[in-house]
Formats: sequence, structure tokens, C-alpha cells
Amino acid sequence: MTSLTKTLQFWAEVALLNALRGAARLVPLRWVSVPGDLLGWFVFDIFRYKRKLALRNLSLALGDDVPETERVRIGRRCYRFFGGLALEILAMGRIPKDRLDDFLILENPEVIDEALTRGHGVVLVSGHIGNWELMGGGLSSSGRALSMYVGRQHNPRADAMLNRIRRMMGTETFPKGAAVRGILKALHAGRIVAMLSDQHHVHKKHYIRFFGQPVSTVPGPASFARHSGAALVFGYCTREGRFRYRVQFREIPYHVTNSEEQDVLTISQAIARALEEQIRRFPDQYFWMHNRWRGISPKIQLSPLNLKFLSGADAAPSLEGGGNDKAG
Repeated sequence: MTSLTKTLQFWAEVALLNALRGAARLVPLRWVSVPGDLLGWFVFDIFRYKRKLALRNLSLALGDDVPETERVRIGRRCYRFFGGLALEILAMGRIPKDRLDDFLILENPEVIDEALTRGHGVVLVSGHIGNWELMGGGLSSSGRALSMYVGRQHNPRADAMLNRIRRMMGTETFPKGAAVRGILKALHAGRIVAMLSDQHHVHKKHYIRFFGQPVSTVPGPASFARHSGAALVFGYCTREGRFRYRVQFREIPYHVTNSEEQDVLTISQAIARALEEQIRRFPDQYFWMHNRWRGISPKIQLSPLNLKFLSGADAAPSLEGGGNDKAG
């Protein structure tokens, strides 16, 4: 892509975002997702952007458990959901703090609060399900100190716009590539550090199973928890009405061994299982458009430990039961 083409693309993207943000300002907050819902339908059924990829991912993840006609319906609802979600995120800064409860229910924040009393901070991990941005913003707005570890958007102006919205909700951000020391410092200061764990990792050093298929995983959540002693909490924020979400938290116990690689794989697999459970409950609220399942290229040389782990990943213990020295 030439420099001029990229510049024009970035300007077009920002123009679209500004148009959507303008539309979001004109619509009452409770109904702000409606234009995006229609946009999502158009993208799935008419424009068909990444439709084949989304349906392929649904087939890989859900397989014969869900017939093809139902996978298409899930795909369509998914696009409509994320169309509406885009406008909700752009409108988040309009939510008055004294009315946050009208839009977001923090069902069991005591899981976070109890974990914070241990003095090592909390690694809050989630995936691209529901409104993860509102979950972080809601915790920040409720007075809990939260830092979000975020990826940079390719478009710097779009990236700046999204970070402004996060700051309006009171959320501090760490861009990807930020010093590890800064994140560990935030945890040692008793903050919540939020991050997502379900995208393809470019370095491809660690592979786990996601819906039974091998996928690369980001080591960050497991590694930061392991090195800081922070509690590891899985959270998800799912829609239950027009611009109305419910957040639930669940602590993931973990055990530290002498092998960092083993710990990263085991903890990451536990996170993946927690995410799988919620995706099965809310399949139309998951981001199926990401190229998550890419297989393992012959060029990738996994360690003997990782190969052994993959062969027995499905037999690994679940999150339920079992003592753990990091469970509190």
C-alpha cells in the first residue's frame, strides 16, 4: 500500500468514525445501537465483509453441534451486535456517572474488591465478547483504579479518538509495547490491569487449544500474574437490553512452578476455557471476524514442552475445584 493510499484510507476511516459519532450524538443513549444494528446487517448480508471468515470460524468452533443455517443466523446477529456496539462505544462518554447503573450492572464486584485486598493488584482478563470497553470504563467510573493494556489501531487518529473516550471514563491506558516495568508497577500499586487474550499472537511462541483447535496465545495475562503475584480474574460484559449490560467476574486460580513456559500454557488454557464457556452462552456477542484459527505452520518450531502440552490440553484440569496457592 502506497503512502498516499494509506493516508486516504486513514482519512476515510476517520470520516466514517466522525459520521458515526455524530449519529450517536443525535440518538437517545438507550437507542444509540439501532443505526449500528442496521449497518451490521448491511455489512453481513450486502457488503459481506469477512463473512466467509466469520462463518468458517463458527464452523471450526461450534462444528456439527450447530447446523449451518443456525451458524449463518449467529453470524448475522454477530454483525448486527458489533455494528451497534461501535456506536455504543463512541457514545460512552455521554453516560452521566450518576446514571451508570442504568447502562451497566456490576453483578459481583466483590470478586475484584476481595482480590485487591491481598495487595498485589488484579490482572483482569477478557476476550472480544460483549462490551469489554464498557466493563473497563464502568470499573473506572465506580472509583476502582484501572489501567487498560491496549493494542494500537493502525490508524493513529482513530487510536487517539478511542483513547480519549477511555480517558473520559477514567481509564488509564498502557499501549502495546509499553514497558513491562510500568505494568508491574501498576499491579504492585494495587491497581487493576485489564487486557484481552484472544487474538492471534504475532510471535507465535505459545500454543494452546481453543474450542479444541490449536491457536497461538498472548502470554501477557499469565506472565504478569505469575511475576507479580496478582490475582487473575476473568470478566465478561454481555448485553441484556438496549445499551444495557451485565458484568460478571470469576477468579481463575493458578499455581506457580519452576517452569515459566508451563505456567504460561496452563494459565492461558484456563483463561481460554473460561472464555469458551461464555461464547457458548452468547455466541452472537463474540468477534468471529478475527482470523483466530490459523493452524500451526511447518515453519513454527514449538518446544517439546508445548507439543506435549497440546497433546494433553483437553485432559488438563478444569477451573472448578483443586487447591491453588494463588487462589487466595
